[in-house]
Amino acid sequence: LGAERDGHVSIGDLTEQLGDRTFGAVLFVFALVALIPMPPGGTTFTGAPLLLIAAQLAFGARTVWLPRFIKRQGLDAGVFNKGLSRLLPWLERVERFSRPRLGLLFGPVGDRLLGLVCTVLALIVVLPIPGGNVLPAAAVAVLAISLVLVDGVIALVGYA
Repeated sequence: LGAERDGHVSIGDLTEQLGDRTFGAVLFVFALVALIPMPPGGTTFTGAPLLLIAAQLAFGARTVWLPRFIKRQGLDAGVFNKGLSRLLPWLERVERFSRPRLGLLFGPVGDRLLGLVCTVLALIVVLPIPGGNVLPAAAVAVLAISLVLVDGVIALVGYA
């Protein structure tokens, strides 16, 4: 990706390089983080960025705004590349059957609706309910992929 600096890949570097797919990609990353099993209360911290980004999409923001301290966060480039190499086969499988369809689910109104649904789901993720983060975070991940791929069928799966 070319986002490496001193062996570190920051969230800020990634958001700058993703362009018009930033909202979907960032929502997807934070949804995956929110899927990690944690003790009660831990999801409050992993769900907060998810809530921040989903709300921005719901309000019609054109670019993702993140606080500077979150932009600086990231991973060691080796860890990032290893995780990416494990994730890519799954994403390639999704891309095989995915194509832009049901475009009416996207655009100014559709993106806001998707952002609103993701905001509600992120609110549930933030609640300290043991295991209560799994289904909402998974739904946000699916909706985020649909946003990146502009695939309404995947969006309908996420809404379901």
